[in-house]
Amino acid sequence: MKGIQNKMVKAILFLAVCFMAAGILSWDSPLLVQASGRPVSFESCLIIGDQVVCELEASYVPSSDDGMYYLYSNEVFQDGTTGNIVASGMVGKEATITFPLQYNTPQSNLSRKFLVAVKQSGQMVQVSNEHYITNPEVLAGFTTTPITAGIKGILPDGDITNGELQELGIGQVVYNMLLDEICVSADAPGATLFAYNGQNYYFNSPRLKNYDSTVKYLNEHGIKVTMVLLNCGTGEYTRHLVHPKAIGGECPGYALNVEDEIAVNHLKAIGAFLGQRYSGALGCGQVDNWIIGNEVNARTSWWYTNSNSLDFNVGIYTKAFRIFYNELKGMNANVMLYNSLDQEWNRKSNPGSFLSRDYLDKFNYYILREGNIDWGL
Repeated sequence: MKGIQNKMVKAILFLAVCFMAAGILSWDSPLLVQASGRPVSFESCLIIGDQVVCELEASYVPSSDDGMYYLYSNEVFQDGTTGNIVASGMVGKEATITFPLQYNTPQSNLSRKFLVAVKQSGQMVQVSNEHYITNPEVLAGFTTTPITAGIKGILPDGDITNGELQELGIGQVVYNMLLDEICVSADAPGATLFAYNGQNYYFNSPRLKNYDSTVKYLNEHGIKVTMVLLNCGTGEYTRHLVHPKAIGGECPGYALNVEDEIAVNHLKAIGAFLGQRYSGALGCGQVDNWIIGNEVNARTSWWYTNSNSLDFNVGIYTKAFRIFYNELKGMNANVMLYNSLDQEWNRKSNPGSFLSRDYLDKFNYYILREGNIDWGL
């Protein structure tokens, strides 16, 4: 017993309970979801079969040159009418617009955001907020039943096979997974190939096998596994995953790059690969919970950028969260995804951090505005 206490980096009571944005996270917040003066709103944006079906509602019918709504599909780094028009429909107080999902193709819409525009005086004018698909789980080839375990949890640093976890009555284990370690180039020895959205991606086979054996051992002993995805900025093949405003910082964790096509496509593939591999159905073990980043409000400590703008930092985190949410759940319907904040709820001891409550309010605002999903804290 004493040995494991000395070897642990930290012990936690890890309660894996989903704080639903529509439920528990419903405190009085000054950040209300508003239409930003845009008359058209998405009532839903759902995958039905191999199509995406968007239900629209307008507070008033916007004027247009040709009486048509145009629906744009944008990557997360594109704003306004800069993406591709994927469908159109007649303007009206209500409208239904449908277009192909094109899953697992270069044109996949799974993790893109959508907006509606009309043509006014020959120019495309955005008349809605952005919105994401909110039911990626309907695609999932795996619907693994989550492991039922107690709330007592720990982040181990040492031998997990000596029986001490069982002696302590541990029901939950949290591990860090470094993107720097698992992503490699095509010529890496024994690299694991993953073809996704028309491109090939490669993963570190020896490192993955270590994770596999750990996760499987814990599963076999009835312990629920939570994995924290970290971007340490040290990997030769993952430098492009560091956000441009995080380059040059000195920090154990960096904001993910959601600003260009190469990085965003890589993040999509990572999410899909991990959701599939750790679905519990491929002999690699089952990860039930994924935490995107660590203490992400701690800008100078864990989710580094050189910007002190709360809106900017939450905005890029929310984009990364959306990508992983849709890609992970698009493979395994029952995984849960979590935001990680520190204990600085309403006081600031670190000048390089944002208050947790402020960060959470802003995150919740974006999630509600762009399509509510079952995220956790």
